[in-house]
Amino acid sequence: MKKYVLILLLSLAFTTTTASAGWLSKALKGGALIGAGVMIGGAAAPSSAEASRLKKMNNYVWEALEEGDLSKPSLKEFIADLEVSNIIHMTDTAAFGYALLGQKNKAISVYKDKIVPYIPLVESAKAQADYRYAYEVIQVCKPETCMKMRSGEYSLATQKPRTEMEKLQSLNKAVWHELKYGQPMAWSTLDKLAYSGNVSMADTGAYGYAVKFHKKKALEIYEQEILPKLDSLSAAKREKYLNAYEFLKTCNNQYCVHDRLKQQ
Repeated sequence: MKKYVLILLLSLAFTTTTASAGWLSKALKGGALIGAGVMIGGAAAPSSAEASRLKKMNNYVWEALEEGDLSKPSLKEFIADLEVSNIIHMTDTAAFGYALLGQKNKAISVYKDKIVPYIPLVESAKAQADYRYAYEVIQVCKPETCMKMRSGEYSLATQKPRTEMEKLQSLNKAVWHELKYGQPMAWSTLDKLAYSGNVSMADTGAYGYAVKFHKKKALEIYEQEILPKLDSLSAAKREKYLNAYEFLKTCNNQYCVHDRLKQQ
């Protein structure tokens, strides 16, 4: 595949706006997934003028997708242009454009042929996971639910609005994935998990604090939010969290999650 694919680091001209459409939308937003552009099929990078034109189209289409309204002039033409742009995050925008237009087979075909083969070439592991999730969404969503499922507002499994617990579970999974790569989350996000009343989520929050060099706070979360609840867990889970607590005392801050997983 390397023979046919050229990865080019593009200028910031390819970065889109990041208006939020739910707690997960920044991570999943078309064009905001990666800072570098992956060119499809060995295509050459466009000129600066073309790059600027594509960026404007991508922003315009994505805003329309978030609003759920593709009736504005030129949108269908812009989607077609983005499809053949050979820039992976813009092709992603086009695919979801087709999905919202009700052209499901076209949307799936674009994603399968022009995005999925190149996901391994995206530098960020989180971005790779986001693209794979988006591909799952586009295969099952209805036009009116595609963007809601992608943003995390709707559940992929049930295709219905997420409950607060489902949102927390998804958030917990996403945060833990980030922490594996030493990428700390916002304090407010860690607190939301740490004080959720759920042992697994509190564990994520505590280790998040450790990764952000706040070991004292991490141990405090463990002692207040996890250890008192261990009697209600199975013997295996009690042992798991007791070991995690002991490991937390001596682990090397930003490597705490990485090293913990390495030992398991």
